Amino acid sequence: MECCLNRVEKCVLKPQREGGGNNIFGEDIRRTLLDNSQNRSQYILMDRIQPEINKNVIVRHDSTSMHPVDVILELGIVGIFVSRGDEVLVNKVGGYLLRTKEAEREEGGISSGTAAYDSPYMV
Repeated sequence: MECCLNRVEKCVLKPQREGGGNNIFGEDIRRTLLDNSQNRSQYILMDRIQPEINKNVIVRHDSTSMHPVDVILELGIVGIFVSRGDEVLVNKVGGYLLRTKEAEREEGGISSGTAAYDSPYMV
């Protein structure tokens, strides 16, 4: 934990929740870990990925301007895991989601309107 507390800008603290918008970044990580010591096990501490920033246009239904902005592409791999006690019944990849969000946003959700579905462009 000391390693994280000394470099909170390079980490993300993720609670065990679905739906997005719950991740903790920056100085809020330090506060959460120090003030919430009994409930630390409800979080996963991860190295923050520093993706390449590109220029692109995000098209939304309410867009009136089509000017390029700094964006980040995110690839999410969906895993399927089913077990009965110690017996693993299913453990496989179920698909993927590729989305684009503005680079300045900490989180980007498609349903919340802060990201957009994307598709791979093979070069």
